[in-house]
Parts: sequence; C-alpha cells; structure tokens
Amino acid sequence: MARVDTLLGTGRAVMLAATLAALLLASGAPARAQDRECPEAWLHLNTGDPAGAEEKARACLQANPLSAEAAMLLSRALARQDRLVEALNWADGVHRRHPQDADVTIWTARLRAWQGDLGQAWAMVKDLPPDRADAEDLRFLADLAFWRHDSAEAASRYDRVVRFTPSDRRARLNRGLSRRDSGDMDGALADFDELCRLGERESCLLSDRVRISRSNLSAYARFDHWTVLERPDAYSWGAGLSGRTPGGSNVGLSLEMRPRFYSESAFGDLFSEVWYSRDPAPWATIRVAAGVAVRPRYSPLWALQVEPIFRPWKGGEVGLMVWRMQFETRPATVLSPSLLVEWNRFTLWARYFLGIRDSGDLAHAGFAKIGIRITWPWLVHLVAGAGNRADYLDLQGNPDAQFHWTVGGGVGWQVNWRWRLVLDVLYRDEQARGRAYRQLRTSLGTEVRF
Repeated sequence: MARVDTLLGTGRAVMLAATLAALLLASGAPARAQDRECPEAWLHLNTGDPAGAEEKARACLQANPLSAEAAMLLSRALARQDRLVEALNWADGVHRRHPQDADVTIWTARLRAWQGDLGQAWAMVKDLPPDRADAEDLRFLADLAFWRHDSAEAASRYDRVVRFTPSDRRARLNRGLSRRDSGDMDGALADFDELCRLGERESCLLSDRVRISRSNLSAYARFDHWTVLERPDAYSWGAGLSGRTPGGSNVGLSLEMRPRFYSESAFGDLFSEVWYSRDPAPWATIRVAAGVAVRPRYSPLWALQVEPIFRPWKGGEVGLMVWRMQFETRPATVLSPSLLVEWNRFTLWARYFLGIRDSGDLAHAGFAKIGIRITWPWLVHLVAGAGNRADYLDLQGNPDAQFHWTVGGGVGWQVNWRWRLVLDVLYRDEQARGRAYRQLRTSLGTEVRF
C-alpha cells in the first residue's frame, strides 16, 4: 500500500489504497475452481493462500509454458503478495499474446495503475466497451479516471457504477466530487445531499461548501472585548457586506470601530474600506482595496491595497499584497506575501509583513494560523505571530516600539451553509519604553450568506 501512496500522492491515492484491497480480493476466481485450468492454484487463491497459489501456478506453467490462464493466475497470486512488478511482468506477457482479451487488458491496467503509471493504464482501457457486466471492472474504470483528475470522464463512468450498484457510497461520493470539479454543481449537490441524508457527515460538509460557493451575498459582524494592562476598558466591533456581481466579480464594504477608554479620556477610531476582486483566470485572483479613517488613533488616515493571488496547485494559494498607507506623521509601505495550503482536515495560512518607511527603515512581522476540522460542522484554529517593530507603534514612527508577539485560538461552528459562528481569544504582548503592554481580546463573530 505504501508504494501506491508514495507514487500517487496523499490525496486521491488514499482512495486508491482503500480500493486496492477490495480489488485484490476481486482478483480471485469463481467458486467452481475445479472447472478452471490449474484448479489447485485457483483453490489456494480463493481460500486466501496466495503463496500456495503461486506454487501451484508455477507448477502448471512448467507443465504448459504457454498457458495464458496459469500465467494470469500467477500474476494474481503475486499481486496478492504485493509483488506488483513481478505480477505486471507476467500480465504484460499474456497481454502481448492476447491484446483483444478485455479481462487480461483490465487486469494489466490495474497493475500499472497500482504502480502509479496512470497514463499508460488509461491508454490501455479507454477504448474498451464502457458497459461491462463485472461491477469491479466498472468501478476500476471509473476510479482510474478519477485518479487521473479527468472529472468529466469520471462522472460519466461513475454514473454506470451507481446504476449497477446503487448502494456503493464511495462511488456516489466520487461521482459528486467529479461532478463538482467538472462544473455540474446541481448534480454534485444531489449526490452530497443523498449521502448526507444517509449519515455521511463529510458529505454534509461538501454540500455546504458547494452552496457557500454559489451564494451571492454575505454579511458578517464581530464584537471584541479587550482587557488592556489588566483593565477591561476597551471594546471594538466590525461589520461587512460582500456580494457577487452578474459578471462574476466580487465587491465588498467593511467597517471597523475601535473606541477606547483610558483613564478619563475616551476616543474613537472608525476605519472603512471598500474592495473589489476578480478572477482573470481559474488559477488567479486580483484584489484591490481602498480605505479611509475617521478620528484615527491606530488606523492610517487612508490606505490602498493591491494583491494578486495565484493557485499553482489544488488546495494551495500564494499572494503578494502591496499596502500603502498614510499616518498623521508619515507614510509607510508594507509588502506582505501570503501562503494558503489546504490538506485533508488541515488548513495553514501564513503571512509575512515587511514594513518600509519612506526614510528607508525596515521592520518585520509575521503570523501563521492553522485550522483543524475536527468533524463537520466544527473547526478549531490556532494562531501565533511575532515581529521586531512592524506594528502600529512603529509605522506611526514611535521610536520606542521594540518587539511584539501574539498567540491565540478559537472555535468555529458552521450551523448550516447560511450561518456560521466563531469564538476566538487572542493574547498580545508589546514591548516599548522598557515595559510590556499586554492585551487580551475575546471576539464573537457571525456570518450569514444568502
């Protein structure tokens, strides 16, 4: 199994490995082994003794070196022992002599696929008649298209599997994934919803994700409570609205209000931002934003952003944000590359900040956030970050800003595809003027989609 997983990666190869055992079991023979050539070898194979089957098959080949059935039996016995290279050598020999035999062709293609040669395996079977009577053959042909990421072909092949064996939940799931990846969202939802109804919770998540991707309007709100220097004297809130235009672009408006109460003084800080994003290609997004502040204390007077985002592989994004801002005392520019990686139940998001003041001074900061999907619909996340001076104290030109670090975590609850709740806690420690400024922020947020 490890060989298959290494050659094909950890994504769809997990499904390949899960299927391998069942397919190898299917490599046996009908119950009436005595009716087949080399019956003792068939009997050993059917009773779970591949080593004994190998011995008997070799004996049959000594008696009749040209026996195609004995050679195929030996190939199956070797495959059951995970000796795939030897198994393929014997199967290839039979296939060269009997290229029109569909059973031989499919078995040889299976061996090539299990060794990672998906292209050659597909070339061998793609022109075979699609409607075969053997359920395992139908499943293999569909799985092979699925492993090759040929979504439209896989969806078509899985149609036949589901019609033949409607209780096959894995085939229905793979058909839903293939339909989704080929753009058939209605068909994908039909499969995911049916599996969700049957109790497959991961399919409930997939169904929600499809509906979220098709939503045209979303709104969010967040309330924060701050404890600053051990005093519960601050709060903030944020809100936003975003939507999809008929042309496929996305636009949004966000507001951030940060009133503070220190001693006898009180002040407010309202920052508003509008943004626009569009996908010029399936693998790229461009995002631009502009914001202004009212009575700023921490926020810049104004800020402009532009960020190209690229998706060089499935489940991965890289971006580079250029952020220009103007404070009351001086302007600053921030260059911020980012990385997003989704793998199985985990999501990693990391961002680095390089602060460049117009004087030429540099400052650095960064953070990483890991999201872990425990089970649908729960998600937990952990976050940590640090920087030498690249925070609001430094960007405004405060020479006393020295160092800061942050740790935190939270939990998200996807109530349904329309509504999500998030609770998180963030601790921040800033060093300036020889003392530590500690902050503890507790946030409760919600998002609603339409």
